[in-house]
Amino acid sequence: MAGQAAASNAPVLACTGFSADAAPYTCACPEGSDAGGSVWGSGPYTGDSDLCRAAVHAGAIPATGGKIKVTAAPGQDAYEGSSQNGVTSSRWGSYGQSFEVAAVAAV
Repeated sequence: MAGQAAASNAPVLACTGFSADAAPYTCACPEGSDAGGSVWGSGPYTGDSDLCRAAVHAGAIPATGGKIKVTAAPGQDAYEGSSQNGVTSSRWGSYGQSFEVAAVAAV
């Protein structure tokens, strides 16, 4: 579809933080996305988790970065931590906003 092709060629903003009001959206993570920032949960992630680090944890992108799709998810009563793809996420209790991350397919 032409509309989808045009959207995939549009500039992609840097991932700066989760916004439930804007989700779903696509953003770009830089190289070194596996460092810094806190991550709570193992998918879904708490709304205040670092988007790019969560994306590496989820396997959506490598540590060298890439584009991700961020989708809002319901808040959870609890979030389990885990170690995946070189990133360790933490456990957390109830949090009112969550998100999921997925890779953006190359066109």
